[in-house]
Amino acid sequence: MSYAFTLSNRGVRLIRAYEGFFATPRTLTDGREVIGFGHCLSDGDPRKVTRDEAKKLLDADVSGFETLINDVVHTSLTQNQFDALVSLAFSIGREAFLKSDTLRALNRGEFIRAADGFDAWRLACIDGQVYVIDALVRRRTAEKALFLRPTD
Repeated sequence: MSYAFTLSNRGVRLIRAYEGFFATPRTLTDGREVIGFGHCLSDGDPRKVTRDEAKKLLDADVSGFETLINDVVHTSLTQNQFDALVSLAFSIGREAFLKSDTLRALNRGEFIRAADGFDAWRLACIDGQVYVIDALVRRRTAEKALFLRPTD
């Protein structure tokens, strides 16, 4: 890819809206703890953050996903497609994105099939049972709509 995208303000707003802001840690269904706007806690991370601190953590976290998408997508994208892909990868994680049908379809130039691949990531395992999660349905719907939206 000849042009390296960065996440637009629209993309940042999408991630913030669906991650929500938490000043103190919350535990996800998979056992990970997050703080701020979806920052996965590790040793040495703060146990309380302000909204401004959370924005800085998000910016740092997003940077890695911008690089990921720029590195592994080998077809031309629009800004909206890039933003949607960063949001998806941020939500499902690097390894899951690398194995996703969305990425495989994109790199074959199959944009509609790539968009359909967002729907695979609406599930969560809770206490050994797999559930369709309403919040993930809403997020994937928003990401997919952005992916398919023509650039302004």
